Amino acid sequence: MLARKLNWEAPVIADGEIANMLRRATMILGGLTALNTIALIINISLPVGAAVGGKTYKDLVADPDFTSAVQSVVQKCRVNVDIAKVIC
Repeated sequence: MLARKLNWEAPVIADGEIANMLRRATMILGGLTALNTIALIINISLPVGAAVGGKTYKDLVADPDFTSAVQSVVQKCRVNVDIAKVIC
């Protein structure tokens, strides 16, 4: 009733246009999936390393004071792997 008062009609979309829109959306989603797969394959993420006192990860692992400190903290804490949380 309101459409008659405003002299407005809903746009008509032909079946061919709907199929074309679906085809275009499928191509875009397929392209994004392909880009994501390529990014995962070549692993473009930056490596993560430790930065404690200017030491590298290998230096920290080899440092007996650091490893004993970490072990004493870990013994006093609980680790919930499901939510990646350490509770001390």
